[in-house]
Amino acid sequence: MAKRLVLAAFLAVVVACKSGGKSGGPESSMPGKKSGSVSAAMPGHDATENALLSLGLDGRVARLDLNTATWKQGRVVVSQMHLMSEVLLLESKGEKKMPPHVHAVLRAGLEPRWVSELSEPTLFAVGENDDTLLLVSEHYLHALETHTGRRAFTFTTGELSGLRRPSLLLPFTPTGGAAAQSDTVYLPSFGSPENNKTVESFSLVTGERGRGWRTRGDIFSRAIVGGDRGDPKLYVVTDTGIVTCLDAFNYGYEPRLRWEHALEGRVGHGIESFLTPDGKGSVGGLFIVDNEGVVYCLDRITGSRRWVNATSRRPVAGPQVHGDLCVVKMKSGLIGFDASNLVYTLTATNGPDAGKTFWVRPGKSVTLGSGGKADLSVADKAVGASHMTLEFQGEVLWAACKGQKNRMSLNGGAATARGMLLHGSTVKVGETLFAVASRGSEPLWVDLPYDRIIAKAGDRMIAAKGMNLTLLNAWTGEVVGPTVALTGARMVATNTADGNVFAVGGDAVVYALFVR
Repeated sequence: MAKRLVLAAFLAVVVACKSGGKSGGPESSMPGKKSGSVSAAMPGHDATENALLSLGLDGRVARLDLNTATWKQGRVVVSQMHLMSEVLLLESKGEKKMPPHVHAVLRAGLEPRWVSELSEPTLFAVGENDDTLLLVSEHYLHALETHTGRRAFTFTTGELSGLRRPSLLLPFTPTGGAAAQSDTVYLPSFGSPENNKTVESFSLVTGERGRGWRTRGDIFSRAIVGGDRGDPKLYVVTDTGIVTCLDAFNYGYEPRLRWEHALEGRVGHGIESFLTPDGKGSVGGLFIVDNEGVVYCLDRITGSRRWVNATSRRPVAGPQVHGDLCVVKMKSGLIGFDASNLVYTLTATNGPDAGKTFWVRPGKSVTLGSGGKADLSVADKAVGASHMTLEFQGEVLWAACKGQKNRMSLNGGAATARGMLLHGSTVKVGETLFAVASRGSEPLWVDLPYDRIIAKAGDRMIAAKGMNLTLLNAWTGEVVGPTVALTGARMVATNTADGNVFAVGGDAVVYALFVR
């Protein structure tokens, strides 16, 4: 009997060696399809990594387990993830009455940098300026140096003068996350008996309370600092639909009002406004959605309306701006707008291209012609190979014909080599007549059945529904890639800065897909 057991054990070892030690678990059962230059089931990757690779975006994945080096208080269990410009903040639950901690990991490469203790879990989106992170909890404001995790506030009097303050106890109830510029922090509140301000201000150095500002309503979203570094502005929106622009004032001085704009409806809890940066020859826009589903794009300098779109839908979250794409989540699904508001279409009304629409957006100039190298290719052989270029100069679309023989006709006029294309005008090139239309206020797509857009890479975006990710065309909303299930993940960060994807699985396993 003993000899039979020994022989059986020996045969089992031989079989295991011949099979290469494969266990037949989830990793070995992943399909081996390719995605660009990256394998979707690379050896040594777990199921979540393989799923990220199989999205079809050329790139690499990285994985980090925060528990490979456990801290003395116990194992790390990530409860929140905050994606900042330079670091990924992973907030952990406290165990056995231990306070929560925040772990900073460099976005580029997932390199752990520092760990810092918090007084309470954060309640709102984390704010930042050039070198400081601002975390707001129910009773405290934490200011941490981005690169070191050191406390930013210091004591100025008494025996502790010069030492770092662990946190700032707030004398009011905060209603949103903090924003900052230079040495001043701005925080929304219900007001307090002391000064009844709804935009509070503090020194980022000492924590000293400043003057603040009283708005005409309550604020339930983070204030935003934007604009030129030499002349920054502070933007807030109230629940009553009043959008306010102030000079980003120093905490010790009286705030200066620049403009106020009244929206048509009220603005609900958790619905924020988002600001796009100034571009070459253009001014940034402020995006807001009210409770009735009306989406507004305001000029950040003047507060005037660039466009308004009544979607006839109920919003459930505020606008998210991914570069030149603005996405609003409604009860019926996602709606997308071009954030630049400079979107024009040329639609052929006759000839072999009749009904075909060509889209023109800001950025580099595009060529329209019948040649194979033209960016906008037409079938009309009377059109030159590279007949004309289309380019935005500031906020105006210009058309310029290339070569001495190529010409166009604007609004039925005489042949010309150069001219402006305006909404409602026509341009004839070769034998084809194009109708020109401004499409900045029209949705690019509506009612996409996803929870949110988590990243955008070029003309493609990644949509999430639960832990399932799908690759879509950013301008049409069409599916252009597979749907993959992140079975090993439980949270994914929304990334408005680049096309990279960050996720958390298990207790504290961090994943990143870095798109090339």
